[in-house]
Amino acid sequence: MQLFSRSGCQWPVALLALVLSCVVFSRVHAESDQPSPGQVLQNKVVDAYRNTKTLEVDIDFEIEKRSGRIFDIQRTDFHLAFDRDNKKVLVDGPTWLLVINGTDIQFSAIQMPGVHVKSVGPANLEYGVISDMAPELTKPQIPEFVMLLAADPINTLVDGSVRNVQADGHTLVIDTDEGQYRISIDPQTHLISSMVFKPYLGDAFAQQDVSVHIRYATRVKNHNKPIDPKRFTFDAKNSVAYPSYVQASMMASQKGSSRRKIVGKPAPRVVLKTVNGDLVDLSKVEADVVVLDFWATWCLPCVEGLRKLEEVQAWAHKEKQSVAIYAVNQTDNVAGVRKFWSQHGFTLPVLMDPDFEAGNKYGSVAEGNILVPYTVYISKGKVADITEGFPSQIDYVDYVKSKLNRILSD
Repeated sequence: MQLFSRSGCQWPVALLALVLSCVVFSRVHAESDQPSPGQVLQNKVVDAYRNTKTLEVDIDFEIEKRSGRIFDIQRTDFHLAFDRDNKKVLVDGPTWLLVINGTDIQFSAIQMPGVHVKSVGPANLEYGVISDMAPELTKPQIPEFVMLLAADPINTLVDGSVRNVQADGHTLVIDTDEGQYRISIDPQTHLISSMVFKPYLGDAFAQQDVSVHIRYATRVKNHNKPIDPKRFTFDAKNSVAYPSYVQASMMASQKGSSRRKIVGKPAPRVVLKTVNGDLVDLSKVEADVVVLDFWATWCLPCVEGLRKLEEVQAWAHKEKQSVAIYAVNQTDNVAGVRKFWSQHGFTLPVLMDPDFEAGNKYGSVAEGNILVPYTVYISKGKVADITEGFPSQIDYVDYVKSKLNRILSD
């Protein structure tokens, strides 16, 4: 008797194939659920900082900017002391100081002489609240401060959306849509020992052979050992306290540097050419406030500042505010400016200052040094205010709007 027909014999074979395929699929699925080496190393780093009770570190920070054969290296250093259980933090940099004692947050900066920020923080140390009070902590970021306090430290530390995380030995390699981070990890403590960030600058800067590297190096002086409470002392002598960074910054800006000597004085008469060769006499511009933003194509902060000023000009037009903003170029030629303007999609009118006539008269050029970005506000024939540099730590659009509203109301 035939037990299986030809067609019947195929069922056990098909069933066996199905079982084998399920086994293979289960193994592949199980393997896909396993964290990658990069994720394993990342988790170890996050856990190491979460389990840190006290920490004292010295941090060396360096930015290297290159444009063709021209390069600039800026170096600075910070000291951080952290006591989790007693809710104490100190970040001491060359130009600013942050001290937290429980809910008492105090911050001072050299660019805010005679004033400081004093505010009441949350019961627990929260990264977002503290970074709002002391924005210098995020520009540039202090890696240890972020890792110790942020709820999602890795995504807070890096700029942009994370695309890939890999482990290269004891180095964490994180690719984002803003650039690549290479974070070296101490194999014993799993704390960060150094970090290098190379941002993606886009085609416009690549064609001009512009590159930027940001580097950190950390020296741990104390890990999970007691810290003298006297380390967390803030000297507020001869300084006026304000509850927010914006208020303190605006009050300090009224004092400013030697370049501010022209504030309140008649605006120097300057006639400049547009990129089309048309002459513009700034003294005859029909606007209640004329804003001159001095910039250059090689200046990275200038790009962000110009982008924000585009927003301000759109706001002024919508609100029917009598404001005219001009981008006054320093050092570049017309062809380079045209190309740069087109690549970034800017619409503000550009004035060329090839001989630094406006730069010298308004203070962007002083003692042979060029300061960009540098923004001058002119109203009623006088210099009403000046902003030196680009204050990236605050909402620059709101900052400029508040200046304009104050000037327009005077």
